[in-house]
Amino acid sequence: HVNLLDGAMSNDQTSRTIQADEVLDRSQNLLQQGKDVEGMALAKEGLGIHESVGNKGGIGRAHNILGIASMNVGDFPAAFEHYRFALEVSIELGQRGRISSTLHNIGMVLQHTGDYPEALDHYYRAQEINEEIGETHHLANNLLAMGTVLVSMNERTSAIEVFERAMANYQELGMMGDVAMCLSNLGGIYDQMGDLERALEFHRRAADIYKTNEDDPAALDNLISIAKCLIKLDRIQE
Repeated sequence: HVNLLDGAMSNDQTSRTIQADEVLDRSQNLLQQGKDVEGMALAKEGLGIHESVGNKGGIGRAHNILGIASMNVGDFPAAFEHYRFALEVSIELGQRGRISSTLHNIGMVLQHTGDYPEALDHYYRAQEINEEIGETHHLANNLLAMGTVLVSMNERTSAIEVFERAMANYQELGMMGDVAMCLSNLGGIYDQMGDLERALEFHRRAADIYKTNEDDPAALDNLISIAKCLIKLDRIQE
């Protein structure tokens, strides 16, 4: 998606744009491997190339990647600024999918910094776009994130509804690990509400799914949650 600031591309600009995209691809691969510092350096390199040829879409993508890298290293103010810039570019270019993903990312920054109402607002805005464009996976991720914010705000009834919607979307996609995460979150809410039997039911449903990947840290956390429920129920041997 090439969007030049001025006029058409020369052969040299086309070549440099391809080069910049390859650099950004490598940057994303490094971030996925947990190599945040190296990934950030490459993202900055890719940004510089895209800026030199005036490729708006590439500039927006680079800022989004830099936002992710900044989040990963805990630099939330920098992440917010990168995402804000990326959002402005995506709005200007009418990139609906990228607008929703960037709104979601900004919501994550706001959630991490404790601004729950603003985080929720950004997740809602992303949700609306994903519903419009039929992006089920991103919609499920929006709903999951919204549920965690609602729990933090003690809006448990709303959180239950949102987690159930997220779970239905993940089930539709066959993403059972995420279904298990929703079930475990629901179990946690019922535990907070004092309905221990219901909490145990959800955690055990999650555990049945996690059996296929018991080394997953989420699977271990869920087992600990089951143990805590049983202790509260005075079922110590179990």
